[in-house]
Amino acid sequence: MSIRNFIAFSVLTLFPICEVIGEEAKKTLSEAEMFLGRVAGVYKKKFGNSLVDGSKYESEDILEVVPIEQKAAYVRMKLNFFNGHTGGIYGVAQYGKDSLILDVGTTPNSRCVVELVWSQDEVISNADYDKTPGCSMFHGARGSMNGSFATSKRRNIKYLKRLKNSRQYKEALSNWKHPTNSK
Repeated sequence: MSIRNFIAFSVLTLFPICEVIGEEAKKTLSEAEMFLGRVAGVYKKKFGNSLVDGSKYESEDILEVVPIEQKAAYVRMKLNFFNGHTGGIYGVAQYGKDSLILDVGTTPNSRCVVELVWSQDEVISNADYDKTPGCSMFHGARGSMNGSFATSKRRNIKYLKRLKNSRQYKEALSNWKHPTNSK
């Protein structure tokens, strides 16, 4: 990545609104870099939840997206389900047209592919349980990797230093099959 592209990419990562940079810088960014700059951040969804005994409580699902290079981003989803069941998945996702594709796990029983697709109004997470049945290993019995987050709820990540020092982030980058490291 050239210095010019790196600076423009950094600006988009920190300030995802494209109007912050000039037209000249926008022209040097790839479609993937523009996309990652626009979707980077944290998305939260609060909702009422309950237990089988009828007691009620509030839950919050979280999606974090942190660009790490031109066509890749660290992604973490933390999910909550009925009766206190939880789930989550994290790793390095690859850019797809208006989406990020997260592919984690190494065996058929542990592999899960989740595609996060952005539209104007929402981010939809899709897992194909027929192709990657290992997705069920990433959540409780009452859960699913299929869901959504409102794009209007996207916020900049104010805890980026802490996130980058987390076990999940370090593990995701360590396990990532970077194109220059692949055989």
